[in-house]
Amino acid sequence: MIYNSYLIRQITNKNTEAVVIKSGSTLENLIQILKDIYGDEMEKILYDAENKKLKVLVMVNGESVVKPDHLFEEKDVVNIFPFISGG
Repeated sequence: MIYNSYLIRQITNKNTEAVVIKSGSTLENLIQILKDIYGDEMEKILYDAENKKLKVLVMVNGESVVKPDHLFEEKDVVNIFPFISGG
């Protein structure tokens, strides 16, 4: 799987990164992998573990994903965006 992040560059110093996870892995698994690589700060940016809610917009193959138990396939492309608000 490949993920692109437009939010977490300040931690990774990368725009795009390939992460190898097994088919059937979840979005929660991906967050854990990124936390293992980059530390607790990564999880704090991406996920509210206490309430089990994403703090970012996650798109998989161009479609929004909101459930942490979303299952990935090997060739998925994941994009992570900050929520944008305004008026």
